[in-house]
Amino acid sequence: LALDKEEDASRTSTSSETEGARLEAIWMGGQPEDEAIGVLSGLGIETPSEVLLALQTLRQDPTTQTLSQEGSRRLDQLIPTLLKKFAASSYPASVLQAIFNLVKAVLRRTTYLSLLVENPDAVTRLIELSAASPWLVTYLTRHPVLLDELLDPRTLFIPPGRSELAQDLALRFETIDPNDLEYQMETLRVYKSTNTLRVAAADISGGLPLMKVSDHLSWIAEEVINKVLDLSWRHLTEKHGIPVCELSGETLQRGFAVIAYGKLGGFELGYTSDLDLVFLHAGIRTETVGGTRPVDTGQFFARLGQRVIHHMSAYTAAGILYDTDVRLRPTGSGGVLVSHIDAFENYQMNEAWTWEHQALVRARAIWGDPA
Repeated sequence: LALDKEEDASRTSTSSETEGARLEAIWMGGQPEDEAIGVLSGLGIETPSEVLLALQTLRQDPTTQTLSQEGSRRLDQLIPTLLKKFAASSYPASVLQAIFNLVKAVLRRTTYLSLLVENPDAVTRLIELSAASPWLVTYLTRHPVLLDELLDPRTLFIPPGRSELAQDLALRFETIDPNDLEYQMETLRVYKSTNTLRVAAADISGGLPLMKVSDHLSWIAEEVINKVLDLSWRHLTEKHGIPVCELSGETLQRGFAVIAYGKLGGFELGYTSDLDLVFLHAGIRTETVGGTRPVDTGQFFARLGQRVIHHMSAYTAAGILYDTDVRLRPTGSGGVLVSHIDAFENYQMNEAWTWEHQALVRARAIWGDPA
């Protein structure tokens, strides 16, 4: 019996090696087309001619042709593994083509190729997620740094809660130079992309109902806004000093608030939603106090709003944070970017249209002085 088991294991190993050699030959273009189609069909691929065409296109791509020796070696290791796992999945060729687009996006970053070569389970998860959501593989293509997340299913399919999101962001910023704004913005983008991927993976796998998906996406956006505002506030106060703010006779620490409207306000944020925001302040007509370049309080808050929008929408290597829409402020695009709370009240009571009152149904404060 033991000998029979050894023989079966040996045959399986030999068959696997032969299969791998055939797939490698197909990838390298070393087999006639009809034989290659026969091999792919024998593996269970329903549209072998489409897969073969996708392989040829990837092999002949200019980026592939000019790869370094190490990059070529890693790619030659990855493609047969990818083909074998794809064949076992019974998914359409469009899934493989989407993954090839991702591979092309990371060809010159051999670290990512190595990650997939050395972690076959990550390749399996990539195929499954790509089949479940074409949007997700496109998202990974735009943010290849997220490929690391495929390694651990314990974190990939279990998105963090609100308190965990805050802790995660705080930890990421612990070791960053407070004056390195570029790295801070990059870190925020990676944070947002990583946690969005986790939500999407849990969503696709059935681990999160739709209502919870929008909750998690809204929490991520709020944490990002909180951090952007903290960074912007610190920068401006170091330069211009502290604005003097009062409300109902009470002196306020910051005298600023961000009101979320629309999908973020109603906890209905989607993966590609923009953020509808309104900025309010309670500054009095005087200059800021304590900075090297004092400015009028109204000007300070206008710059704060502009800086926040710039940080949210500026393009970096990791993309943007969010598209922001501030047209719901009083008088729309023609109004001041940051409204005084008294002017906002007067507008709502005396000038706002019915639809603007209706928009308040989903509005809520997400950052700022409690008063």
